[in-house]
Amino acid sequence: HLSKILHDFVHSRLVSQPICHPTRVSESTSSIIDLFLISPDVPYTQAAVLDHAITDHYPISLLTSWSSPKPSPKTISCRSFKNFDASKFLADLDHIPWQLMDTFNDIDDKVMVFETLF
Repeated sequence: HLSKILHDFVHSRLVSQPICHPTRVSESTSSIIDLFLISPDVPYTQAAVLDHAITDHYPISLLTSWSSPKPSPKTISCRSFKNFDASKFLADLDHIPWQLMDTFNDIDDKVMVFETLF
């Protein structure tokens, strides 16, 4: 009765169950109690029952041929301070017309002025 319910569930959801060998084996019985339910858009290359367990319960494995999307590369900008001269830096800061920042109310405009001046 339970196997019919599972069979009907698998077929009603349009999924497949590739495990076809027993996953629990005892001296008198064997049954499939572990499943992979796979939608049709998941390409798999191999489903297996690994009969190397220390109990009567075998692990299962599924190899897919699909990979996760690779993230876009990030560009990281950095400055080298190897030849940094603090006195020249402070002199540069003294010559920047910071009062221009006060002419803008919008924070985005202030950021643009800062990036332009500095």
